[in-house]
Amino acid sequence: MSNRTSELNPSEFPKVFDDACDAIEQKMGQNTSASLLKKEVLEIFELLRSVSDSISAYDLERYNSRLTRLLKRITTDASSSTTRKFQFKSRPQPKDQVKDDNKAQNMQHMSNAAVVSPKCVGKALEFETGAEYENLENCSLTFENEKLSDCNSSAIHIKSCHNSVINFKGLPFLHGSIYIEDAGSCVIVFRLPELSHIQIRLHGLESCDIYVAREDSQLQSVVLENCKDLRFHSNLRDITKIQDFSSVGKTSAPEQPNYRYKDFDLCNFETPALMRCIQSKLSSQLTQI
Repeated sequence: MSNRTSELNPSEFPKVFDDACDAIEQKMGQNTSASLLKKEVLEIFELLRSVSDSISAYDLERYNSRLTRLLKRITTDASSSTTRKFQFKSRPQPKDQVKDDNKAQNMQHMSNAAVVSPKCVGKALEFETGAEYENLENCSLTFENEKLSDCNSSAIHIKSCHNSVINFKGLPFLHGSIYIEDAGSCVIVFRLPELSHIQIRLHGLESCDIYVAREDSQLQSVVLENCKDLRFHSNLRDITKIQDFSSVGKTSAPEQPNYRYKDFDLCNFETPALMRCIQSKLSSQLTQI
């Protein structure tokens, strides 16, 4: 595919894209290595970028969404496969013993990589690659600027997060996607590495303060879906491209935009200080009731 990038006619792209994605989906059922599949997805991302100026915003989002879903499936399947291989090598145990052992192990080793329902309230969490985080209330989720992992492509998924701080001072990968859905009254910070190619989608967010920027100050795209009252830091005005699909299908434009650029305190990107800002704002709102 990479050989065709320079000579591809934009009118050919829809068929080339669909054929390439279909081929990857077929390979996913044929025990093809995850690293090879991810490489092919990233090649399609590069191809999409090469013709993005000739594609409508709606189609661009549709293509991005399919690639993001593919990348997430590959990562999930690879993780499941590794777990199964490990289990197969274990010495067989009676079913009742296995059930009891698993139950005890789950209780003893419940880490923040397994944050699921019910709500996780008031916790300071450190991000772990491959985990999905959901139902966070008054929590912080932090990733320090560490070295890249062996996996140079991956996906981050955060769901249902309220009155919380998401603070990434870097990323453990250079290629992939970030998908946040159903978040309210949060501070969301992503400081993306130089030369990174990250697809960012925000779905169903309301009243959040957002700082998303590449360390090399290159333009970063952010897609909004069903979002309301988002505040992007004013420093991002010239280095972000916001694609707002929140009003697609509505008969008239909203009276106020779903996002705006505005100054707010970044607290030197320190998670505890950002949490104090959220708590102070929440206390102020409660006293006004």
